[in-house]
Parts: sequence; structure tokens; C-alpha cells
Amino acid sequence: MHDLDALIEELTEFRRLRNVFNPFIVLGSARLEETHNRMLAWLLDPHGSHNLGDFFAQGLLPPQRASADFSSLKVRREKEIVVTVKGKPEKRRIDVLATLPKQQVAWLIELKTYSGEHDDQLKAYRTWFENEDKLEGYTPHYIYLTRYADPPKSDPCWQPVGYDSVIEILMARPQRESAADAFISDYVDAMQRWFALGAKSQEQGMAVLSRLDWSLSGFPPGQLEGFKDEYESLRRLLKRIEEARARAVARPAT
Repeated sequence: MHDLDALIEELTEFRRLRNVFNPFIVLGSARLEETHNRMLAWLLDPHGSHNLGDFFAQGLLPPQRASADFSSLKVRREKEIVVTVKGKPEKRRIDVLATLPKQQVAWLIELKTYSGEHDDQLKAYRTWFENEDKLEGYTPHYIYLTRYADPPKSDPCWQPVGYDSVIEILMARPQRESAADAFISDYVDAMQRWFALGAKSQEQGMAVLSRLDWSLSGFPPGQLEGFKDEYESLRRLLKRIEEARARAVARPAT
């Protein structure tokens, strides 16, 4: 039998943390690929209004070197290209294409939130790059950004990166009192909450689940009628945690 008073106290704190205002959560945009596409391009731009300079590019773009200079980095979002799929030309869009023209280095970034790779798109994007005259002589780096650093299916040349890496970089940023910095903080919080990657509400939810012995079948329904929303949120959280654990076990060792 669970200590009901302690459980109610834990659930009340979980409710408070879940309801902390976040514009990304209110708008439901944290789950959309376009949101992360736009944020990524903005953060990578060394002259962006985030006032971080090339800090984010230094952290995300391989190879990371202390002496690397990304101040002249050019960033294009939704770069339209033509690729061959099953023998037919098709228009596609690369999520983010970043280049350093002077150093002749390029980064192609494909990101996913809840969808997966389709139609050998990563292989097709790499083939496009290798045949693009304007990028001849450039050294390419391919980044496949997903929730849990899932390995690419069609092309092993792409480096898997998880959103936890993005969170880690942004958490280490030099923080200032500004609207842009508050916006970045909201973005980090939204990623943590939607992807179950270390948010305070997640940690509190895990404390509740632990008190329930990680089984929602122990949730006393009759005495906790006022916590129906929290129950559904815990159910989703548990599913995400189980999914993340299963992926970690299935991922080959590197």
C-alpha cells in the first residue's frame, strides 16, 4: 500500500512543474521538425540575434577544435536539391546546409523528431553533395540528428547525434539577461519535456513512478480523481522512458 499523503504531495509538485509556462509547449511546436529546423539554423548562424557568436557551431559541428573559426559560417535552411529516387529525379530539401567557403568545409544536417528516415534519403543527399559542382573540393560532414541518436539506415557515413547533445551545448552557453537567452532557455526546457531528457518535471514524474514501483497499475483511481491529467502524463512519460531504454540496449556499441 502506498503512502497516500506522500503520493498526493509528489503528484501536486509534478502538476506544478508540468504547468510551468513555456511558449513552445503552449503552441505544441516542440514536437514539430520545422521548429527544430529553424532553431538549429538560427543557433548555428554566428551573426544571429542570439548573441552567442559561433558558440553553438563550435559545439555541434565536427570536427570540434579549440582553434576552429566559424565566424564566416554560412547557414542555409531547407536547401532545395534534386536527387534520384528509384531512378527518377525528385525535389527534396536538406534541413540545414552549413559551409565555410574559405576553408572549403560543409556540414549537411538532417533532423527528425518522431518520424524516421525514408526512401534512402540520407544516401541520396550524400550522392547529391558528391556531384554538386558548386561544392567541389569541399570536405563534407554528415549529421543525422534524432531524439536518441538513432543510427542511419541507408548510409553509415552520417554521424548520429541526439537532442541531448544540443541540450548539453545550450546548457553550457554563456548566459545573459536578454529576451534571446530566455527564449533559448524555453527551448531547452521544451526539448527536455517533450523528449524526456532531464526536465525537472520528468525527474519529479520519475519520483512518482518510483513511489508507484514503476507500475501505473498501482495508481489508486478512486482517491486521486483530481489527478487524471497527471496520470495521462505519467503514462506518456513511462512510455518514453521505456522507449529510450529499449533503444539504448539495441544500439550497437561504439
